[in-house]
Amino acid sequence: MKNTGELMVPIYGLTLNDQVELGRRMVLLQDEAARETLILNCVPMVKALAPYYTCYCPYDDIFQSGMLGAMDAIDKYDYTKNVKFTSYAFFFIQKRIITGIREQLPISVSERDYFRSSIVKNSIKSYVDEFGVEPSDNHIAEVTG
Repeated sequence: MKNTGELMVPIYGLTLNDQVELGRRMVLLQDEAARETLILNCVPMVKALAPYYTCYCPYDDIFQSGMLGAMDAIDKYDYTKNVKFTSYAFFFIQKRIITGIREQLPISVSERDYFRSSIVKNSIKSYVDEFGVEPSDNHIAEVTG
């Protein structure tokens, strides 16, 4: 970790011990710099997750929802469990992204249906990329189950 004044900036990401120590400092010492460092350490994960959802919502909205998920996770993080914050935050980030997308959809869609529709869309795209034509409904049903 590189200390740049108040904020400790991760160079290659934070280890388990770094994340647990920052969590301890955040809780026991009310260290805002530690809190911010943990949240900023989630940026690469949010950037990696966001492209998977851009067919439903603009990238910026997805990124913002993901970062809000990281902030939700930090309020509930328990450093005494000896778990990486990023591993803990993954669920909160993904859940917040899905919730943000659902709020922008004109109709209510269950999570199961939402993920099934993405499987169908990805199957169609890969078929078109491979064969250059749209697949038949029977082929889509066969591939997606």
